[in-house]
Amino acid sequence: MEHDVEFRADGIRANADLVATTDDGQAVVALVRLGSWRKRNYVLDASFALTAAEASGRRVQSLLLYHPRKEYVRGLQLCAAELLICDDITVAARRLLPEVQSALQQIVAISADAALVEADELQACGQCRYCSAEAAATLAVDDPRTLFLARRKGRELVQAGVESLLGLPQSVTLTPRQRIQIEAIRQTRPHVDRPALREFAAQLRYPLRFLDFEAFSLPVPPYPDTRVWEHIPYLYTLQTVAEPGAAAEQTYFCGSASGDYREQLAGQLMHDLGAVGTIIVYGRDFEARMLRRLGNWVPAAAQALGDCVERVIDLAQPFREFWYYHHLQRGSLSMKTILPLLGGIGYEDLKIHNGLEANAVFSTALLEGRPLNPAEQTAVIDYCARDTAGMARMTEALLRLCQDGSAC
Repeated sequence: MEHDVEFRADGIRANADLVATTDDGQAVVALVRLGSWRKRNYVLDASFALTAAEASGRRVQSLLLYHPRKEYVRGLQLCAAELLICDDITVAARRLLPEVQSALQQIVAISADAALVEADELQACGQCRYCSAEAAATLAVDDPRTLFLARRKGRELVQAGVESLLGLPQSVTLTPRQRIQIEAIRQTRPHVDRPALREFAAQLRYPLRFLDFEAFSLPVPPYPDTRVWEHIPYLYTLQTVAEPGAAAEQTYFCGSASGDYREQLAGQLMHDLGAVGTIIVYGRDFEARMLRRLGNWVPAAAQALGDCVERVIDLAQPFREFWYYHHLQRGSLSMKTILPLLGGIGYEDLKIHNGLEANAVFSTALLEGRPLNPAEQTAVIDYCARDTAGMARMTEALLRLCQDGSAC
């Protein structure tokens, strides 16, 4: 059995994770991938490896794909035989050979052409590079590609020569939220639906508790009763505002990457959330799921954490419903976009700027079997605390709009 095999031929290189040789000299090529289902990209990888292997003179009998089984739930001990699935993808990979050959020809043609491809023409996974909120933030506020939930329509408008959302053809059909977006840009001030915001504010009960989880996920479940690629919370921060006008008090829990901390996390969280007060999150589905899963893992906390779910209010709702829309949002509902506009703070001063970075720090420590070092722990806590402090600021700003009608 060979490991980490590289096939080279005709100027191309391809890798296989495992290669076994049969008695008649043919190769059984295996790829190991982390996704929990047979993605088309994995079959394309295998087809490319097949192309390179056969061009190098290897006879390939079969192509195998090993990947985690989505339904696997870990017991007290990890069982590799139950975790991994082996799919024979030989037929599927051979069917894609013409597509791989065509792609290789295009790559050769592009590499031989000195002309540069326009940035807007670059594609990845069939999507324009301006598909993400982060990329859209680089565009002008009125760029058609920032149209809310209509990136594709926006690209088509740009290709048709439309340069601004303020100059759309009358034939363009817009949703109510898109009309609010365009009118806010036209007036260069936020759109505020005060009656709707007052109804939202009427649901809030002090003490207000602003909660945010950070959670990692791995292809190999690390703890008993965890699943493949399941989000497992390792950190929360909580900002508690006892009464109107009071300063927020912060608490947090950060788990040890060198052991199973879930019981400790659930116990402290029950204490910190208490039995009364509205729990405010940004994105209810995720945070509620984390509360329920902690209750599943720690039965003694199940009732209390289940009761907490009933107290959760989603701060994303006023922005999702466009009860508040800032003219500089560029169609984004991300908290990282809205917080600097409404709350006056961002993430630029932090060592960690997003959840992916924070989760990678914890996952790396866990895989290395060590606790977070002091600098890592401070960095992940600071990032999570910025989310909860930001929610407190955003809520304060919305409440101020309800009370005195001031603009933000």
